[in-house]
Amino acid sequence: NNVRCMALGEAYFGVGYNLESLVFVYGRIGVGAGFISKGEVFRGSNMGAGEIGHNTMLLEGGDPCRCGKHGCLETLVSETSIIRQAEDLRQQFPDSILARCMAKCMASDPEDKIVECVFKAARAGDEHARAMLASKAYYLGVALANMVNLYNPELILLGGLFAQEQAFFIDPVIKTVRQMTFGDLGDRVRIEATSFGWKAGVIGAAALALTQFFYLKQ
Repeated sequence: NNVRCMALGEAYFGVGYNLESLVFVYGRIGVGAGFISKGEVFRGSNMGAGEIGHNTMLLEGGDPCRCGKHGCLETLVSETSIIRQAEDLRQQFPDSILARCMAKCMASDPEDKIVECVFKAARAGDEHARAMLASKAYYLGVALANMVNLYNPELILLGGLFAQEQAFFIDPVIKTVRQMTFGDLGDRVRIEATSFGWKAGVIGAAALALTQFFYLKQ
């Protein structure tokens, strides 16, 4: 599992070194998490721990998820959901900064990632794009607040899209976590972007190999 590897890499070689517990949350097409406890990956009884993207966030009216349910976190904060909602906004507001940025992206290179145009428009001041991304950050924060209440980790690291565009995610997520967690749990947990950037998966894979064949070899 790629996200578990990312968590392991941070625990062995990154900002999670010597911590008792950490969570790595990765967002791109899907959303997943990796849990580390006392230097080891927690996989769950059926290897299913960390499927945070399929936590139900909306009980009614949610979009369908690829898992077959509705209203999952993945339908609210993933790259796919951002693109889908940006397309709706482009059609509603054809003269907006977002609409112009998306049109330019699609005209120059049809294979260019439209999601990057969305963040570009938000940085340029498009109010609709900003409001949409703020909503994404809020739902991610709610999901992480629930995780903090359940798991109480020392550190939560965000990777993928959440780290690449951390200006739109880190501070709003921290604010929501602090507001929605029990007692002072939200104040005690650190929430940061991964220290390895796009290399998190590669370093994590190396950490997994070292763990299996050297560190834990009997």
